[in-house]
Amino acid sequence: MTTRTGDADDLRRGAGDAQLREEPRSFYASLAPDDLVRFGLPAEPTPEQTRLAAEIVTLDHRSLHSLGVRSMEREEVKRLLDSAVHIGIPAAMAGGMPGGVASARALLAHAGSIYWKHVQGKNRIHYLLGALMGVGVVAVLGAILIWSAVLAPYLKPELLPLLLIFASMGSFTSILTRLSKIDLRQETSRRMLYVSGATKPLTAMFFALVVFFILDLEVVSIQPGKAEAPNSGGVFIIAAFLCGFSERFAKDLLGSFERDPGDRDREPPQTGAPPGAQ
Repeated sequence: MTTRTGDADDLRRGAGDAQLREEPRSFYASLAPDDLVRFGLPAEPTPEQTRLAAEIVTLDHRSLHSLGVRSMEREEVKRLLDSAVHIGIPAAMAGGMPGGVASARALLAHAGSIYWKHVQGKNRIHYLLGALMGVGVVAVLGAILIWSAVLAPYLKPELLPLLLIFASMGSFTSILTRLSKIDLRQETSRRMLYVSGATKPLTAMFFALVVFFILDLEVVSIQPGKAEAPNSGGVFIIAAFLCGFSERFAKDLLGSFERDPGDRDREPPQTGAPPGAQ
């Protein structure tokens, strides 16, 4: 957001936002005059007006960069900021309208909530796209493993694709079921969102392979119901899906090997009863 040159410098110093001073000039040179919220401070602004103006400047710059120039989301936030400016910072009257600053702050708060809502939605989409990229990487790695046949002595060639597919399915299912609850509002790096999303299928792939060998070697046996062959191909596929859907499944399975073997067979001490109590 810009005002008169002197006012803008004062607002930036008052806000103490070093990031605004470090913005590349080429970005602002590419903007049209109506892309920024423009206003002038009164000759003798009140402290409330000065703080309000600084907060409007900050939100205007954030929304401009995060939501994109001339996007529908940005225009929604910009109109609310324009209304807050006209109500809370009238250039003609130093004192402003009665209750104008309070009303402007209400509009500013509403603009902020709309801004964070749009940022949340965009970041979740980028996170989901990153997960899809991770599935693609898993497919490439799986093709390399099948082509090189490095796991052929230990894993049937027809079973490896199924393990990777179901591990990716479990990971993607987990993301879809929790997407509306993942808080990504504070994440400002789109690259980091892609990386975070891509690591989920990759982690599921590594877990699925390790868990397969654990079950295949019968280090740990899973017996679903009354299956005659507990460590069959179906169990391996289900375990691969669970590795992607719930990282805790694989972590708990691997964590059991970190404890002392004697601790696994030793019963936990009784609590809540005095020694010798029956």
